[in-house]
Amino acid sequence: MANKEKGEHEFAVNGKKYLMRYTTNALCELEDLIGKPIDQILDDFKKRKNIGVKEIRKFLLAGIVEEPGNANKTIEARLNEVGDLIDELGGLAGANDIIIEAFAIAFAKNKKNEGVSAKK
Repeated sequence: MANKEKGEHEFAVNGKKYLMRYTTNALCELEDLIGKPIDQILDDFKKRKNIGVKEIRKFLLAGIVEEPGNANKTIEARLNEVGDLIDELGGLAGANDIIIEAFAIAFAKNKKNEGVSAKK
């Protein structure tokens, strides 16, 4: 079960549950996969500019919390699995909805933490 306080979002496809969480490491992976800083990626996503099918796969890949054993797979193999998942979701519209919800939860969590400072 997803813990929204931790920025998690859960969705299911054909009875299988997936957990998404856009952590700092997930956002770094997304930057590496797309080749742009996160502010440009999110701006493009909001404006529906320079976002194609490949980028949607990368958004999902970066956000999905991996199951044990998947770390040994190549990026291309993992991207292909995510492509199959998008098909099972009914296409890009379903994938977009999940990405938007996961980012909304992740950034809502980050907003709650604004103003929190480390104790000295």
